[in-house]
Amino acid sequence: MQLNVNGAQAIEVSEHTFGGEYNETLVHQAVVAYMAGGRQGSKQQKTRSDVSGGGKRPWRQKGTGRARAGTIRSPIWRGGGTTFAARPQDHSQKLNKKMYRAALRSILAELVRSDRLVVVEDFAVDAPKTKVLLDKLNGIFALAEQMQAVDTEGVAPLSHPLAAHMQVALRANVASLFIPARRKIGFDWSRAKELHALFMRERIAPQQEPHVLDGFAGFARHLGVPFLQNPQDKPQWQMPITDEHRDWAKAQLSSATSRHLVICPAASKAERNWLPVRYAAIADYAATQGFSVYLCGGPTAMEQQLAQEIKAQAQTDIIDLSAKPI
Repeated sequence: MQLNVNGAQAIEVSEHTFGGEYNETLVHQAVVAYMAGGRQGSKQQKTRSDVSGGGKRPWRQKGTGRARAGTIRSPIWRGGGTTFAARPQDHSQKLNKKMYRAALRSILAELVRSDRLVVVEDFAVDAPKTKVLLDKLNGIFALAEQMQAVDTEGVAPLSHPLAAHMQVALRANVASLFIPARRKIGFDWSRAKELHALFMRERIAPQQEPHVLDGFAGFARHLGVPFLQNPQDKPQWQMPITDEHRDWAKAQLSSATSRHLVICPAASKAERNWLPVRYAAIADYAATQGFSVYLCGGPTAMEQQLAQEIKAQAQTDIIDLSAKPI
């Protein structure tokens, strides 16, 4: 097979290296081994034998009225040792040489298929300066954007113009290899977790606040959309709410008070939820402050079970609106 070279003639490369199938499991194992090898593993805490002092009993065995103690360096004493102390350890994982080479071939083949591999004939710079290097890289990628890969029938393959990658999980980063977009925009360096930056070509500007909305606004501004540019700007949600919806909502409100508290307890996964007794405690406290408490949620079994458990734990009457149609 042939690879296009930036500014030169195409070169012949091995089909075995650049044309193989993508092995996601193997690539994941190689990435995990790479990340584990970067862990320092130097954390260390002191046990009771490492802490200085404590050679003498703090008081005699009997007659003081206090619990017997043999050393002031016991883990239950302030300043004592740690019960299960962390020790230095090697986090590196063994990856066979053949597996590493196969993972590298799999990544290269996927880069070629998604038109993300740029080959240059020469990479000389005029001076060892960062600005000169950046100008060189920008020129290479600008030329690569102008080159159109054409298949054997002379038809250009379909490609998405860009991909805004708003997920930093490793599985999402690996999945981004299958998106045939020339522009792949990711988070800034401070938020790039699990090799996120290695899969992205562009990064948004660093965010001042860690809120999700600020991240979305950063992607919009990176694309030239003037969204939340000033601190006083507020987002506006254009939701299709009709008069029928408003009448239904007003009919659900309790007439006993003008203060209302809505609890939406269920998260996307059950392990992210609070305990039902904690939601119930908030509902009981709000009731003592003169609030009418409502539960909302979807029709899933997890949400329905959580709503029932909260009502069973609460001492006050809760208006359950979960899974109710409008």
